[in-house]
Amino acid sequence: MQRTEWKTVLTNLGVVARNPGWFLDYAFGGRKRLLSKIVLQSIAQVRATPPPGSLDEIARLRPVSTIGKLGAPQELLYHIVRFLSPARCVETGVYRGISTAFILAGLHDNRHGHLTSIDLPSARYLDSSTSLLHSSPLLQGEATGFVVPDSLRYRWSLRLGDSKNLLPRVLEESGPVDLFYHDSVHTYEFMTWEFETAKQHLAPMGVVASDDTNWNNAFRDFCSSSCVAWSTVIGGRIGVAQIGQESPRDVDVSTKKPEPVGHNSSVRSSSRQVE
Repeated sequence: MQRTEWKTVLTNLGVVARNPGWFLDYAFGGRKRLLSKIVLQSIAQVRATPPPGSLDEIARLRPVSTIGKLGAPQELLYHIVRFLSPARCVETGVYRGISTAFILAGLHDNRHGHLTSIDLPSARYLDSSTSLLHSSPLLQGEATGFVVPDSLRYRWSLRLGDSKNLLPRVLEESGPVDLFYHDSVHTYEFMTWEFETAKQHLAPMGVVASDDTNWNNAFRDFCSSSCVAWSTVIGGRIGVAQIGQESPRDVDVSTKKPEPVGHNSSVRSSSRQVE
């Protein structure tokens, strides 16, 4: 077990103690088997909760899933996708695929929508970005998105490569994007570049979301300089901004309600092959 995994265990002893079978899963299948099991369990737990009626309600939710109680707020992405009902989604940064799995679960339950993800697999830490993670990089034998259940992959296209090269191309190919989710390099400059690049390809009232917004001010500054109709930070780190037509100075984000974005969007009939 990696040093960072031991830190997670020690920080969440209560949750770990209630799941003694995890040690057997880890012993016989390693991190890959254990995390895949936890993600499947967590998706089932989130699906069993009543659907929130607004992003405001989602922002107030307490974690109900196993992975949420371990400190990872990705379960909220399921509710965001269910509420917004996006047709075209683009994600940067897949890593083990936890966020990807929750997005795909939402698309599956919506019965429409497609996610294209971009990832540059890394077996090392990146300075000022993944160096701040409380988990290790991909280990030998772990492929990008290894926790994504096979049953959800039919709405997913994975593009392997540098976001700097692939993101403009993917956005151009996708058509108007309803949901863009950043979870790649978390430096101020790179986050800002991805937000601004994605904004140029958003559908009307499209959404820009980001993990780890608490690492720097990139998301806050993006919202301040864009025509944001509604924004919030959920779970202390997942930022969500719906891009509207109003000037930021004229918008009261505490009262303006977000709108579903994908009901009138067409769904792509086929997925690209994994590159």
